[in-house]
Amino acid sequence: MKYFGELLRKYIDKSGYTIYSISYQSKINRTTLQKAISGDRPLSPENLEKILPYLKLTPYEKTDFEKAFLISHLGKETYKKHMLIKNITMNEKNWFHEPVSVTYSHNPITINQSTVIEGLHNILTVVQNLIDTCTQNCDKPFLHTVSKFDSDFFPVLYSCFHAETYEKLNVIHTIPFIKNTFSNNEYTQYNMQQLSAILPYVISAASRITFYYYYEENDISVFSSFPYSAYMTTNYNTILLSSDFQHALILPKECNAYFLASQTQIMNNSKLLFSTKLGTEIFLSATETLANVRAAHILLKQPCVFRFMDVHTPLNVLEANQLPSDQKEALIHLINLRHDHLMNLEECFSYISYEGYQDFVEHGILYEIPKQIGRPFSIQERLLILNKILEANENGSFFTILLREKSFSPKRNVLLYDNSSLFFYHSDSQNQYHLCQIHESSVITEFCDFINHLEKHGFSYSLTESNHIIRNSMEELEKKYNARSK
Repeated sequence: MKYFGELLRKYIDKSGYTIYSISYQSKINRTTLQKAISGDRPLSPENLEKILPYLKLTPYEKTDFEKAFLISHLGKETYKKHMLIKNITMNEKNWFHEPVSVTYSHNPITINQSTVIEGLHNILTVVQNLIDTCTQNCDKPFLHTVSKFDSDFFPVLYSCFHAETYEKLNVIHTIPFIKNTFSNNEYTQYNMQQLSAILPYVISAASRITFYYYYEENDISVFSSFPYSAYMTTNYNTILLSSDFQHALILPKECNAYFLASQTQIMNNSKLLFSTKLGTEIFLSATETLANVRAAHILLKQPCVFRFMDVHTPLNVLEANQLPSDQKEALIHLINLRHDHLMNLEECFSYISYEGYQDFVEHGILYEIPKQIGRPFSIQERLLILNKILEANENGSFFTILLREKSFSPKRNVLLYDNSSLFFYHSDSQNQYHLCQIHESSVITEFCDFINHLEKHGFSYSLTESNHIIRNSMEELEKKYNARSK
């Protein structure tokens, strides 16, 4: 709050006003303004709007000033967590360091005694060559890792496994999360940093790696208190890694049994972090997850159309596709079941990407019903759905609010449910969906808090503004429909 007060005083002085004159011009109580400058009391959003025109800020100064204003209300730690969540949803690689370039020699080696390797480049090369030995000599080569993912080490190492040479290599990476029973900020931020690091990699890489997560003891210091905090096991060796990945201890095969037993114990208590499904399979996963939900906060690339369809819409939309009749019936059943689950929600706040909204309004495109299995929605169907969205916004408990495209355009769907599940997915060009489901209540709480502050961050329109945009869309569609009817 103090930093905001200092900025406020600086910009008032720069504007040529005195505290007395700017409070008079902006109609802000002078005592209120003085307390904001001293840091004794935050400035209200209403008073911020009143004073901004008189400060004559440049675009850069205005951005910095509004950021300081948000921090004065939210606190520095909460603001940092919100920005981290924003980056997670937008697929921004905010946690990786500068990329490391490594040229692999594909030179299989054997290490039969304990050996120390130093230097990131040397470790990467030795590990890759050890794996080459496994792929050449073993029917079932494997690499099993237990480690955090907030480093370039693993993305660089794993990048070579896309080649056909490693087609039979079984790679499993298990990431430790912290069980955050007491809502410790440090633990929550650690868990979100792991998500922030791994999501861009998983979604952008055509990887054969299977990721799991498990809960560590309720003490984050375990990751820094040991000289070797991560380990990898191959068919012939175990590799212990320091937390900065600058030191490695290669152990011979005689040590493998102990570490494989430890990994088995961890795997027995782990959960699959990601799975990949075809477009039609997403209906089943999303529908099953919704079954017992009563309240939800969601970020979607498009409006939640399935809630607002009438009973005939799925049949009409799917009528032109080439699906066999039994598959079509199963898909229609799932769509209607999803509709029922969404109708049963007691409360839902859904925030929608403006780009995805426009694709639906202007072209009738729904990403979850690709052209391979259905046709675009007609103008009449779009008008019916938009009207129901508007009615729900005005009268119900299922709210559809549009995001400001230039400020915030999430690249993945995020669904937060009251039964403590963070469920989100991202489609790619092959109509596949990468799914992730987390049951960490503290992370879910932080995601919900971020969503509840979207308007305050300037990332979303208000409900009133969203309704105005929807009405305008309906008017444009009606004009288009009337023009075609003539």
